[in-house]
Amino acid sequence: MTQLDGWQMTGNIDTFRRGATAFRNARDLAQEHRDQSIETANTRARQPSPETPPEAEITVAETQHYEEATCDEFVDCESYAEPNWTRPNVTSSC
Repeated sequence: MTQLDGWQMTGNIDTFRRGATAFRNARDLAQEHRDQSIETANTRARQPSPETPPEAEITVAETQHYEEATCDEFVDCESYAEPNWTRPNVTSSC
């Protein structure tokens, strides 16, 4: 492929000026798009969410408590990730 023309930063002063101008214009345009996206996101974040249920409809999920572990014990999470695990490594801090 043969390059016909370009905006290189090397060569002669004219191509350097065109390259620097193109770079600056692209940078400024990107800043405008970035600022517009941030403003749009901030506007959406300030609005109340319509899909938020009223407090009367909020339910609390039950948590699972394991009888074999207390809050003083350390449970190694990697033991739960193994496909054929039997009993996790539990060490007591007592």
